[in-house]
Amino acid sequence: MLDEQSLAGVRRAMTNVADRQRDLAVAEANLQHAIRVLHATGGSLQEIADAVGLSRQRIHQIVKESGGVPGRRRRRTAGMLACSFCDRSQAEVAKLIAGPDTRICDGCVAAAAGRLAPVDATLRCSFCGKAGDQVETMADHDGAAPRICAECLLLCHEIIAEELGSPT
Repeated sequence: MLDEQSLAGVRRAMTNVADRQRDLAVAEANLQHAIRVLHATGGSLQEIADAVGLSRQRIHQIVKESGGVPGRRRRRTAGMLACSFCDRSQAEVAKLIAGPDTRICDGCVAAAAGRLAPVDATLRCSFCGKAGDQVETMADHDGAAPRICAECLLLCHEIIAEELGSPT
């Protein structure tokens, strides 16, 4: 039989790790956004790289991976990212928000708000990794993965409102 105090310590540590991973994902998204804004306001990839101490290639990668320059629509290509919930391509949506292994478009963010419900403790948010017993509610895609918790959904709403200039 496991010692309950030790087990509680492990659970607290696991929650702490999940919280830090979520914080890291948010920090990385904020970095990507800030770099995109610098690029969108006229900064060259090289100027940005020199100013922040990263390589030009890394800045290019960040701009490209995070959807390019805000407000510019790219033509559809075979390797374009798509929403993990509805499978619409990046070119077909106004905003595509990327998580570690999942993406959600502005339309699915709006739709998910109406589908938030309590979930089984074993299910995890596809964005932050928190389990069902660590969050109040989650929305999913037709009863299956991917899933998004209410906290990540709120963050997505904030990103969309900031970048598109209107609430969803």
